Amino acid sequence: MKRNLVLAILCLTQFSCLKQKDETGNGPKAHISIINAALDSDPVTLLLDGTKVNETPVPFGEASGNADDAYLATKPGILNTFWQVGETPPNNEKFLQWAPGTYYTMIQYDTAVNNVAPVMLLTDNLAVTDTVARTRFINCVAGNEPLSLWLIGIKDTAKVATKTKALGNGGFAPAGFDARVRPGDWRMELIDTSGNVLYHEDITLAGSSFYSFVSFGEISGTGSKAPVARKLVNLK
Repeated sequence: MKRNLVLAILCLTQFSCLKQKDETGNGPKAHISIINAALDSDPVTLLLDGTKVNETPVPFGEASGNADDAYLATKPGILNTFWQVGETPPNNEKFLQWAPGTYYTMIQYDTAVNNVAPVMLLTDNLAVTDTVARTRFINCVAGNEPLSLWLIGIKDTAKVATKTKALGNGGFAPAGFDARVRPGDWRMELIDTSGNVLYHEDITLAGSSFYSFVSFGEISGTGSKAPVARKLVNLK
């Protein structure tokens, strides 16, 4: 009985959080996170019915939003959707439905050729969580080598993803956040199949929150193309 009551409270809390976020401004909004993971790409902009969703174009290796929220709020509806790369006029217009109160992630990945690269659209599943953090890994590092994303703690290791193929090389981007991790301080490690740590960073995760770990670059890359992983906050 107590367990059911706790779950009911958690559901109400999470629903209230999403509802409050949706009703800011004039009515419920659609929410979109934009990720530019395409090598050699100029910064990208998403336009809906000619209006920019992101006022600042997203450069390679970055995402929209800020450190506390990767999503940008926009009007919902069936809208003429343009993906613009650099100063090149937007093309490949499509009428897409952006539902109110729904959260999306758009990812440009692989390698841009003449500023053209594949784009993937996810409808994010921000299911009700408990006191843990919910996480996912999206591997956008170009190359044929699967990568792992582990979180190393003082007492334990959380394997968010193991040997995940890259987008464009048989990999996929999960819509859900299925890896459950206790809140607290962690060392995030991006690992190749030989066990080499390609990138590491100390991070902190909050309970009852959702995070995406996204890897950028290429396996043999250096400088701006060196493999890295970024923590994005989807809901906190």
